[in-house]
Amino acid sequence: YLMYMRPESQDSAFKWEDLMMKNNSELLANLGNFINRATKFTKDNFNSTIPEMNLNNDDWEMVARVNQELSNYISLLEDAREREAITSVFSISRLGNQLMQHNTPWKLVKGSPMELARAGTVVGLSVNLACLLSVLVQPYLPTLSARLQDQLKAPTTVNVIPEQFHMMLPPGHKIGEPSPLVE
Repeated sequence: YLMYMRPESQDSAFKWEDLMMKNNSELLANLGNFINRATKFTKDNFNSTIPEMNLNNDDWEMVARVNQELSNYISLLEDAREREAITSVFSISRLGNQLMQHNTPWKLVKGSPMELARAGTVVGLSVNLACLLSVLVQPYLPTLSARLQDQLKAPTTVNVIPEQFHMMLPPGHKIGEPSPLVE
């Protein structure tokens, strides 16, 4: 929160109400909810294993939007505008939430083999987004980042900010035990 509210080009004011709102809306409802849904769904429906992914046009459009946010994040960090950069992290998390909400993998897993495969793609993309987010939040929330990477059983090689979003956890990768990162 303090990184989010720190003054960069003008004064800022600390407000307890704003701290609670940011904590509840961004960390809990956005980032925490997305990561928890993605990891628990992987555990419960895919035996904790990243499924095969066959991206459709909508998925590639979402990847392009993630790449725009990622490019913005890198540019803002390079300009020492950390407060603005964190908004790109939350935007990527929102894109992940939209991916899950739009595709309803909880319904797809109960359908045909084709629908199950679609659910696998959505979940695989979502867990890979969670892995990307674990890297991007590291400067702000190092403990949360480490806990998430532990839950994902992410290799240490992921700890470089990529210029483009890519599959950091390949199909067949087994994740660990999901648990809430933010309470």
